[in-house]
Amino acid sequence: MRTTRQTSSCPSNTSPGAQRARQSSSEMPLLQPHAIPAFLRSLALPSSSPQAAPALVSLLAATSLGHGQTWLPHCLKHALDPHPRLSPATAVPPEPVANPLLDAELHPRRFVVAQLKEALVKSASLIGVPRVICGLFDLEAALEDKRDLSRAFVRNGLDDGMVAERRDGKGCGPCTGTS
Repeated sequence: MRTTRQTSSCPSNTSPGAQRARQSSSEMPLLQPHAIPAFLRSLALPSSSPQAAPALVSLLAATSLGHGQTWLPHCLKHALDPHPRLSPATAVPPEPVANPLLDAELHPRRFVVAQLKEALVKSASLIGVPRVICGLFDLEAALEDKRDLSRAFVRNGLDDGMVAERRDGKGCGPCTGTS
């Protein structure tokens, strides 16, 4: 089954590499959009995986293949469905800036959106920055309730001490040759 390439809200890249990627992704078979929810429900992941893992993995795979715009609404719905919406009269709980993990209890839907954003951002080196930027714009556009949008960008950054250690060559890991 063949399909034509979808259009995205993002500007197209005209580099030769981007043109080859568009040609190859437009020739790939694509799961029909009506079949995506059933596919997401059928994914079996380890019980220790986060509840949103099927949506995260599927969204990243689809985005890397150039089909993120088609898959994103289905992945978002699949990830948000287990969590109740805030009623219109309910005030949005303040976002826990110091510890975003607390949002899992305060506002689970916002926490799931933050996980999707974080997965897209952290995958930039694998799937490409332009696709990640498009995915982030499409994610915001796909939200039915804008109160579910998280301001969190990436959960864990490097603290100043860790940055200084790495600059001085005292950090651990493969970059410094220590373990």
